[in-house]
Amino acid sequence: MTENPPQDQGPLEEIVEPLEAEEEPLAQEDSRPSSREEGEIPWKYCFFCGHRVPVPAKACERCGHALGPFEQTTPKEYFRFFFCGLLIVMGGFMPVGPDARLMTLQTMIGGLFFVMGLGVLWTSWRAVYTGRFQMFWIVMLFIPLLWGLWRFLMPMIGPGLDYYQKAVAQGAKLTGAQMADFQHLKVMAAHGGPLTFKELFGALGGMPPDWGKIRTWFWVNGYGPAFITLGSFLAWFMLLLGFIAGFRHNKQKAAQRAASGGRSRRR
Repeated sequence: MTENPPQDQGPLEEIVEPLEAEEEPLAQEDSRPSSREEGEIPWKYCFFCGHRVPVPAKACERCGHALGPFEQTTPKEYFRFFFCGLLIVMGGFMPVGPDARLMTLQTMIGGLFFVMGLGVLWTSWRAVYTGRFQMFWIVMLFIPLLWGLWRFLMPMIGPGLDYYQKAVAQGAKLTGAQMADFQHLKVMAAHGGPLTFKELFGALGGMPPDWGKIRTWFWVNGYGPAFITLGSFLAWFMLLLGFIAGFRHNKQKAAQRAASGGRSRRR
């Protein structure tokens, strides 16, 4: 019984080459950076073709168009904080009281708040461009927030215009803060503005609202302090919302890790 001789299958290279060709896609996949490495590198996306390029690049490698100063995945909170800083800076150029010739920026405290607004603008724009956010200037906005609330609310919380008028008529000496509240209430009353919370809420809750009284209240207190207080309040409000959202996210992740750990132990 004779055995059939083995058939000639050709050179060994012809058999090995197809195997190497099939392994090339695997090698290409392994050479790609991992998702963790991609997350560590800040990327931008071209507005015209959608190509992704590293942040240091100034123009798209595919179409050549200039890249915008923000990433496609930039959180919206950065733009909101930028808007808050813009409100504070605008408040620096507005009157600090009924005298339209005196801007908020011309006072010492107003100049300090103007610098804080510039710090918020710089921090927010830097975060939009680089993705790195620092909270120093946002946290410091509690100072103009407390100042604005004190400025708007203290004259209405105090004893009132009648008390100050009787005290002055009797020859009583008022402190500096009391004299400031007295002068403030005198100007407010001379122009028909609200002197108490009841009058203010009555003007706001009317149908239609009494816009004359509301405008007088803002005019006497100052449009500049109003803008600064509003920008500081919105910044801190969004900051607290971010803390709450982060706490909930971490709580959900901890619950998921605990649930996955329980399933693995049961297995």
